[in-house]
Amino acid sequence: DILWFGQKSIDPVTLTLKEFGFKEDAVNYVTYTMWNNIRLPFSNNWRVGPISHDCYPCTVPAKSGSNGVELAKALSSEGAHVYGWDMEWNMDYNINRYRYGGQTLFYRLNP
Repeated sequence: DILWFGQKSIDPVTLTLKEFGFKEDAVNYVTYTMWNNIRLPFSNNWRVGPISHDCYPCTVPAKSGSNGVELAKALSSEGAHVYGWDMEWNMDYNINRYRYGGQTLFYRLNP
């Protein structure tokens, strides 16, 4: 999984921004943000400032949970802030849409 973070995920985004005429400052800001703030889907592992949290059982199978923890450690050791995934959005695959929107999820996290 580590191979899909960093430059491999940044290059297509910055290429698209350049193709659509975004200024170099905007492209540089996106690059910086993507290098330094990483969201780990399906994993609740955190490395942000003093916050360090591992959740081995958050992802199944067990090997995937262990890989998520190791991925968070590796990204953090490179200087990135790693944000875990607190709540699953859940999909309605009959219509290929999320079951609820951002406001509903916000209130699920902050009752």
